[in-house]
Amino acid sequence: MSNIERILHQINILTSDLIKTGLCDDQNFPHIIKLKNHQKKICIGELGTNIFLRNVSYKDIYYEMLRKRAYNFKMLDGAMLLLEYTFQNEEIIHHRLSFFPSPDLLEYQQNEEIYLEDDVYLDIINKQVVTVPLRFDYENQEEIAEKIEHPVSHLTIGQYENCRIPVSSAVPPSLFIDFIIRNFYHTAYHKYCSGIRKYKNEFAESIYGEEKELVYIGIPPY
Repeated sequence: MSNIERILHQINILTSDLIKTGLCDDQNFPHIIKLKNHQKKICIGELGTNIFLRNVSYKDIYYEMLRKRAYNFKMLDGAMLLLEYTFQNEEIIHHRLSFFPSPDLLEYQQNEEIYLEDDVYLDIINKQVVTVPLRFDYENQEEIAEKIEHPVSHLTIGQYENCRIPVSSAVPPSLFIDFIIRNFYHTAYHKYCSGIRKYKNEFAESIYGEEKELVYIGIPPY
């Protein structure tokens, strides 16, 4: 099994696990498409990445993704997770792992009595909660990556154009999903985490020594 096929298999297994836990209410199974220069990409929809680059509101991005069903999982509170990986031969050259919470949590927060008994909602009905999208990007291409200014692997929070927090390596699907559920659905995580399989990180470290002198995100190694 090739590297990209292993990642695809991992996403499909995790999709099945999330369905069984009931944490998501809609999902799309990804597929592999062929690109130029011996590249292959794991994706689920036809939504172009240019939507993330346009100067449009987060709410517009969210509802365009929702309309086109451009997500791997849609959680019960409306949040969407999108996972895309690109390989050239056997080497990962790109990934975009996105978490898009619903911009309209007001319904849950104003009618909290309806959701209090559901573990999935306990962490979002607090009226202090503000929706914050985040994205783990990996760009292993010389014309894009730049030490410190544009780390090969980085985390962007809140759609800020120049927010690129260094990350020690590419992020596998298992650790990305674990990160999202553990931190944004903490109450549900303790109830359902045993039903979601975990995989070790097979990606090599890509962070520079100078980036380790900054605040950075450490991904567990092999």
